[in-house]
Amino acid sequence: MIDQRGLMRKFIVTRVDGSSFPGGKHAHCEYFVMDLNHDRHALPALAAYCVDAAAERPALVADLRARYALQSLSFQARVQPWLIACFGEMIAGDREERNHRFLEESLELVQSLGCTASEARQLVDYVFGRPVGEPKQESGGVSVTHAALCLANGIDMDAAAEAELARVWTKVEAIRAKQAAKPKHSPLPAAPAESAAPRRAFRLTLELHADTREDLVHALEDMAFRVATDDVTRGASGGCRSGATYELSVDPDQTHDSYFASLREYLSVAAMQKREQPPDYEAIEREHLGDPEGKTGIYAEREVKND
Repeated sequence: MIDQRGLMRKFIVTRVDGSSFPGGKHAHCEYFVMDLNHDRHALPALAAYCVDAAAERPALVADLRARYALQSLSFQARVQPWLIACFGEMIAGDREERNHRFLEESLELVQSLGCTASEARQLVDYVFGRPVGEPKQESGGVSVTHAALCLANGIDMDAAAEAELARVWTKVEAIRAKQAAKPKHSPLPAAPAESAAPRRAFRLTLELHADTREDLVHALEDMAFRVATDDVTRGASGGCRSGATYELSVDPDQTHDSYFASLREYLSVAAMQKREQPPDYEAIEREHLGDPEGKTGIYAEREVKND
């Protein structure tokens, strides 16, 4: 059952040193009270506080962890309150959404460690060409291989997990906004950015005008000679029979092989995005039948004439 109540004034809090009384240092401080015995979210919230405060208040954190057995509360159990706070019960339990976000984070991890898109796609084809595994066993395999990956790269996986959980608790509103802007019917967390096609090492942008075809040919020959003698950068030139504006761009790091590698990558991503883009049935309906909200097409209001 979802509790729709918001903040409520249920307690009167006073400090034993008297500093919460009028005129005291803490007279106007606000307090949020949690019931550690009956509120199932209270212990995970307290455990998250301990993670965040461990460096600055180690003695307090040690006492809290010992008194409330917070060390025995699993990391998985402490993730749940954050998940629900961000997304609510329905999206938090959406298996398809959780699949997509786990895959996204996994890819970002291996990308940060040097894995290429081409390698990832080869592994996708390999895995989906094999029989489907058993979820519990595969989950265990993920944990073991993640630990091995962290060992190979000098990463403390437990410390990294605690730091990330503490960080995302500070990003709840931003994550909610990102979820709200997520494209419908898509595994992507955001609309894909339009990527520019790769360019070769030398690119000449030229606008050339001439009085006759022969003048145009001569002007092109002159421009080719200037490029060959390294006499073209950016500017304009002209005479009585022709004129041109031009810009020569040079990428010294681009080679023939790197250009074609980038081109294959670009075309592969473009093809994948085209395959995964779902039809916009609402737009198709508006185009062919009309807009029900705008009352156009078949939805337009018609005057009824009485004979």
